[in-house]
Amino acid sequence: MPSEIMIIGPSPEIKKAGGIVTHIRTLMSLSVFKNAQIFDPESIYGKLSPRIFAIFVRIFLLRKTIRICKCKVILINTSIQSSSLAKLMLIFYAIPKKLKKNTLIFFHGGRFDKAGFLKCNLIRASLKRIVYGGCHFYFLSKAQSVGFERLFPSSPINFFRNFSDSNEIIDRCETTSKTVRIIYVGRIVAAKGVFDIIEAFSKIVSEKKSKNVKLTLVGDGKEFTKIQKIVKGRSLSSVNLTGYLHGKKLDEIYRNSDIFVLPSYHPEGFPYTIIEAMRSGLAIVASPKGILSEIIKDGITGFKVAPGYVDGLVEIIKKLINDSKLRNRIGRNNQNFFKENLSKRAAESFYQDLLSQYIR
Repeated sequence: MPSEIMIIGPSPEIKKAGGIVTHIRTLMSLSVFKNAQIFDPESIYGKLSPRIFAIFVRIFLLRKTIRICKCKVILINTSIQSSSLAKLMLIFYAIPKKLKKNTLIFFHGGRFDKAGFLKCNLIRASLKRIVYGGCHFYFLSKAQSVGFERLFPSSPINFFRNFSDSNEIIDRCETTSKTVRIIYVGRIVAAKGVFDIIEAFSKIVSEKKSKNVKLTLVGDGKEFTKIQKIVKGRSLSSVNLTGYLHGKKLDEIYRNSDIFVLPSYHPEGFPYTIIEAMRSGLAIVASPKGILSEIIKDGITGFKVAPGYVDGLVEIIKKLINDSKLRNRIGRNNQNFFKENLSKRAAESFYQDLLSQYIR
C-alpha cells in the first residue's frame, strides 16, 4: 500500500526495546503515522559483519521500497556512533536525490563533541556530504548538538523530544506516611550513577530518623551482580533489586513510589524513564547532564545534583523524604508537564506540525 511517510530504524517488534525502538513504537501509535511504512535495515544496522553483497542487496531493496511507497518524507532514526554513522551514509546514498530535502535525521544517542572517530578526515568528509546534501537534523538536547554545530556551523539544527504513547497519567496516592519509596529505573551500570545511589541510600538509612525508607532498583546490566553483593554485604534489607521489568509490572513500581533518582554521569538524551516518572507524579533527583539540565527545574520539577556528589544526593533526598508536601507538589507539577509536553497528544501535535512542512 503506497505511503507518503517512511520511517527508517529498528523494527518496533523487537522484544527488549532500546530507546530508538521505543521511539518508533510511539510513532506508530500516532494517527499521523497510521499508514507509515517501516523499513528496518537490519543487515546494515546491526554489526558491520555482513558481506558487501548483502549490504548492496539491502540498499537496493530500500531504493525499491521508497519508489513503490511513493514516499514524500523520510524519517531516519540513528545514533552518534561510528557504526551507526557509517550505516547512515549507506542509507543516505540509497535515497533518491529529490527526496533528500525531505529527509529528516533524528539522533537519539551520543554526542558529536565526544565522537573521537570524527577526527578521521574521510569520515568527516563523508558526513559533510550528508549534512550539505539537503537533509534536516534533529537532536534531543542542546548538549547533544554542540559538536555538530562546531563541525558544521552553517547547517541549521532542530530539536525533538521523546514522547509517551499514552495520554493517561499513572495515578499515585499522595502519601504522608512515614515510609518513603525511592526508585531508579534503567541500566545497572556505573555511568548511570547506581553506585552513588547505593552509597547515598546507605548513609540515609544509617540515621535513626530515616529508617522508613525503601529503595528499588529496576533494570539489569553488567554491574548488577556487583550491586547485589554490596547490598548483601551492607545488610541493606530495604533495597530491592527487581531485574528488568516492563509493562504493567513496571507501571506498578512507578505507581507505588515517591522519588525517582538518576544521578547519571552520562549525557542523557531524553530518557523514557524520566517521562514515566513525570507521568507518575514522582519528585525527580537527577544530574544536570544532557536534556536533564533543561527539564529539571530546582523545586519545580525536581532537584539537580552534580554527578559523583554523594553528599549532595543525600541532602536532596533527605529534603524530599522529610517534606511530603514538597514532593507531592513537585509530583503534580511533573504530571502537568507530562500532559502538556510529553503525552501522546503532545506528540500528535508536534509531528502534525512537522510533517505539514513537507506534505501538502
